[in-house]
Amino acid sequence: MFHHPFCIYLLFVVCMKVCKLLIDRFLFVSGENEELRYY
Repeated sequence: MFHHPFCIYLLFVVCMKVCKLLIDRFLFVSGENEELRYY
């Protein structure tokens, strides 16, 4: 079932979206912390 190219493509897209959300959230939180540190 997971050997179909379309299934692999779907899994890849979902993983990329999740990774992007996690990275964006991490950068946003670290940016907030830096701003608080400056003040």
